[in-house]
Amino acid sequence: RVINHRLSGVAGIITVCTFWFFRISAYHGDNITREMNFKIAHVSNGASIFSYTCGKFLIVLHRLFVLTSITTTDTSWSTRKTAILIFLQLSVPLICHSYFGIAPVYCENETYRGIDKTIGSIHKIINGTFYAVFMILGVTLNILAYRKLTKLSTSSITLYKQQRALFFYTATSTATHLLFVVHQFVWSYAFLSQEIELVKFSRSVQPYIYDITAFPDPIILIAFSRPVRAAIRITIFGHSEVQPAVNP
Repeated sequence: RVINHRLSGVAGIITVCTFWFFRISAYHGDNITREMNFKIAHVSNGASIFSYTCGKFLIVLHRLFVLTSITTTDTSWSTRKTAILIFLQLSVPLICHSYFGIAPVYCENETYRGIDKTIGSIHKIINGTFYAVFMILGVTLNILAYRKLTKLSTSSITLYKQQRALFFYTATSTATHLLFVVHQFVWSYAFLSQEIELVKFSRSVQPYIYDITAFPDPIILIAFSRPVRAAIRITIFGHSEVQPAVNP
């Protein structure tokens, strides 16, 4: 569980960093340099976004398992299981997106503009399908988790209060990611249908969508999770009296 949270955090950081690298590389260097930078950005940004989304899904799934008492403790994660998780969450998306490093490119007036339109269409179809599936599963799992949380409120107020804050985190985190999903889906539709104005609009709001998706998570976790705030106090001030949450 902790491994997954950390991998998701790393993927989120990479998503933001590679996105800005993507934006900056569009305006610097000659055609060869821009093409190389764009390909690196396509591979790294695309892979990190997929990894980040998978991480969000696994976090929501873990929250449902906790609320149904199907818990997985940190000690049950063997080296082999950890390696498999890292491979699935980070390596597989990277391998799948590595094709963009050698994909045909699209030029206009001898100026590099991006990947080939056919490849771009295929990529947008895959993107739209992937994020549509995440949207359906993410919303469904959160609804199921909310029902479990409601039942918990009638049996144990203490556990309910502990789990309520973390459920709020996963629900809010999923909601912000759903905004990202809708943006990607609209962009895919606009690209495939050649709605130029809608494509331009999707590109123009992209920085804000990425920021809303990536940055609220730690703020929400700090605001609503007492164990997280306690851990931060330990790190900064060195206090040692911390009451850990049950099944965090």
